[in-house]
Amino acid sequence: MSSSAASTSSAPVRTIGTFCWHELHTRDRNRAAEFYGQLIGWTTSSQGPYTGLLTGTGAYAGGIMDMPAGVPEQVPPHWVVYLSVDDVDASAARVAGLGGKLLAPPHDVPNVGRMCTIADPTGATLQLFKGVSNKGPESGPGTFCWTELLTHDPAKAKSFYAALVGWTTTTMPLPTGEYTMFWTPDAKPEEMKGCAGGMMKIAEEWGPMPSCWLSYIHVEDVDATASKIVPLGGTLFCPPTDIPGIGRFAVASDPTGGMFALYMAKR
Repeated sequence: MSSSAASTSSAPVRTIGTFCWHELHTRDRNRAAEFYGQLIGWTTSSQGPYTGLLTGTGAYAGGIMDMPAGVPEQVPPHWVVYLSVDDVDASAARVAGLGGKLLAPPHDVPNVGRMCTIADPTGATLQLFKGVSNKGPESGPGTFCWTELLTHDPAKAKSFYAALVGWTTTTMPLPTGEYTMFWTPDAKPEEMKGCAGGMMKIAEEWGPMPSCWLSYIHVEDVDATASKIVPLGGTLFCPPTDIPGIGRFAVASDPTGGMFALYMAKR
């Protein structure tokens, strides 16, 4: 994460236990930036090795950086999610004891904050983060609106995040199976306030797939946006599909291999 991307936007207040940043790690930063610019309408602001992604209002939606040195070639480009915590060091110290792995120890990014990289017990990676400011992410078209864990072991993941960040859960049935909602410790599920994200079990028919976090981008028209993915060089994995009573989504990857989802609420 760059210092400009974290400090410029006049965003809402960040809430502990929610996702506050999304960042693509890729081996072709320019190609990825071109794709998302044409697909979502993001413009860019480059600061050395970092590319900030801006919405039409000038707010930062996320960023793109080169795949970090030392990452094995078999690791595909992917969107990295940042989870806001109140103490990065204390949280990092608990990860191994809860069954996860500390992949990169806590470190400071000047004028941005402190972070570390972890993997949960099911293998999904993410950043734990505390910023120097208390600004949270923007909302609206062109911003990330949902974050979802796809995992082979929902029970193990549920236990890990409950202990690490205090998330509670509720479940709802879907045609494809059970869906889990993660809630912050002070949430009010009955009022749909304080939802941090969701979780689904990876289905066998999806093929060999590691546990991972999937980032959803808010768009005004899922079908129109999804129709541009293949012509722009991306891959459409799940075509536009209705979530009864909720909205419509699609799942795809950019030309460099980063997987993402599109979403629009029911109108």
